[in-house]
Amino acid sequence: MRRRLLTLVLTLPLMSGCFMLPVDQPPPPPLTISVPPEFEYITVPVERGDIKQELRAIASYTPSKREFHYFPADGIPVLGIYVTAGQEVSQGDLIAELDVLELENWYEELSRNRDLSRLELSELEEKQAILSRQAASAGFKLDNSSFIWSRDTLRLTIANLDRLIEYVEQRKVDRHIQAAIDGVVTSAMIYFDGMISTYGTSVATVSVDLVISFFVTGDAAEHMKKGDRFEMILGDDVHLMEVIDPDEFNITVTAEPPYAYLTFTGIPPEPGFDTTGIIYIPLGEIENVLFIPVSHLNRTEERSFVYVLDDNGLRTVRDVETGFEGDGLIEIKSGLSEGELVIQ
Repeated sequence: MRRRLLTLVLTLPLMSGCFMLPVDQPPPPPLTISVPPEFEYITVPVERGDIKQELRAIASYTPSKREFHYFPADGIPVLGIYVTAGQEVSQGDLIAELDVLELENWYEELSRNRDLSRLELSELEEKQAILSRQAASAGFKLDNSSFIWSRDTLRLTIANLDRLIEYVEQRKVDRHIQAAIDGVVTSAMIYFDGMISTYGTSVATVSVDLVISFFVTGDAAEHMKKGDRFEMILGDDVHLMEVIDPDEFNITVTAEPPYAYLTFTGIPPEPGFDTTGIIYIPLGEIENVLFIPVSHLNRTEERSFVYVLDDNGLRTVRDVETGFEGDGLIEIKSGLSEGELVIQ
């Protein structure tokens, strides 16, 4: 019995020691190196060529002569507008018409009131004449103060009615808006039911093309002199234009100075051409020089520099000397070589 207990006592420590043996851990994952993606720069090569300095001008079509036709009165119903843009008209043709029914009614009312006032004045004067004869026969002096006041009041009323009737008669004449010249309608209002006239508002514009001309204003006009010739881009075509004196062609000048007027040197395009053209005025040119886009150049008060992409793909700073500038390009006098890549 004692032997069994001793064996058990000796065995228990051995068994518990087995449970305390170290356990093998799984091996760690292999190390990985993260490489950032290569940065891609936007670059342009240094090139050799010509640089032009040009001034871009907008040329706008203008007829030689224009007549603007306006509503002659305010607040009158419009009976109709009878022309559309592009329509040819002759002097005297009906362009628009006002509905003067209210004016007609007003005219009749004014005429009736004037007739009644004239009749009343006539009766007053006749009555005063009778009273004056009776007073003279009786040998006493007639008091004319009441008569004079009534007579002057009626005369003033008649004079005011005459002026109003003259005004309405003129408005009745103005009901018809007629073309002042032979030409083409270049703009016209569109009629709609219930339209009311607005005094001074243009109803239509009639234009005459004695010569087809375009005008340029602003700084560009300062570089244009009579006789100069320029190419003008009009739609998909290029036309040669010559600067003219508008007075010599009876052109109504509509632009504010400075301005320049140009016309076609050859056969003008068919009607319906674009009314806006583009002219590039040469101001200077330099040939066979190194250049880069101006947008790739960095400038401070003291230096001009660019960022260059070297053969190792690294960005480096390079000071440069610049020269002639035009058309979005700038001359590089020193600091860069042809073919080098400049970073934007």
